[in-house]
Amino acid sequence: MSAPNISTETAVSAVSDVLVAIFSWLFLAAIGLIVSGELMARRIPLGIQGDARFRIDMYLFRIEALKDAVYWGFMLFVPTLGLVIWLGGHSAYDFLKSHAGLDIGQWHSLCAISSCFSIVIATACWFAIPIMTSSPIISETHRSEQIRKLEERLDPRRGGK
Repeated sequence: MSAPNISTETAVSAVSDVLVAIFSWLFLAAIGLIVSGELMARRIPLGIQGDARFRIDMYLFRIEALKDAVYWGFMLFVPTLGLVIWLGGHSAYDFLKSHAGLDIGQWHSLCAISSCFSIVIATACWFAIPIMTSSPIISETHRSEQIRKLEERLDPRRGGK
């Protein structure tokens, strides 16, 4: 039996399609999920217990999210993907195709765009959350010292009035 006759052009096209799929939406979406999840989990820990793990383990590149970061990543990516599909749809695909110069397909484009938006949202939260939370007016040490002095003044056993 002879081997099937596959043209070089067909083989290159197939390899190109696989690489585009991996590096457009699989790779970018996974990285976006992990990075945005890590940013959010550090600012707003959910306290979820378990073995949730999302990992990209390639020869030269390894990145991983655990527990809260996995949940945050999915909680950002999925709604963002829904919004990109609802608000952008084919127009978002056309925008990426014309501005990036790559035609990776509509689904792959929407996933890549959602991944980028997830990171932007998580980064904005990373910077905004500390600004919105209040910080103490006095240091913890000074506060403890003042409370100790007040207790001494009020406690009759310590010579207070």
